[in-house]
Amino acid sequence: MFRVTNAYPEFWGGKRSIEQCIRRWKKDIRISLSCFGKPGHLLVRYENLVSRTPEVLKEVCTFLGVDYVESMIEKHKFAAERVILPHQDWVKDAMLDIKINLRGRTGDVVFDPLERDKIKRELKDTERELDLILPVL
Repeated sequence: MFRVTNAYPEFWGGKRSIEQCIRRWKKDIRISLSCFGKPGHLLVRYENLVSRTPEVLKEVCTFLGVDYVESMIEKHKFAAERVILPHQDWVKDAMLDIKINLRGRTGDVVFDPLERDKIKRELKDTERELDLILPVL
């Protein structure tokens, strides 16, 4: 959110500070966790999707009531091309392979070490709560 709102403020109603992004992340996690286990809701950890793509994708397909097809993993790029609008440069990464950034999380590239430490401290309790409900496997 920090990177995209600062790179494309005209599409996001302005730039967001690190503090605003932290507050938004905490709020969004609380909302997501409040829906955990309710009918019509499925929570998926990105880390799990990356590390166990076929297994997690099968779970998502079952939840949605659609058949899992192995080619979904490779062909997601073509589906993304059809739904990403020309001005949405910030989502072009959706056409890349599903993987964890070798340098770590995206934040490792965007933030300096002091900022990363601050973010980790601010999100520690939220991450712990999320890990209890929906662990990274």
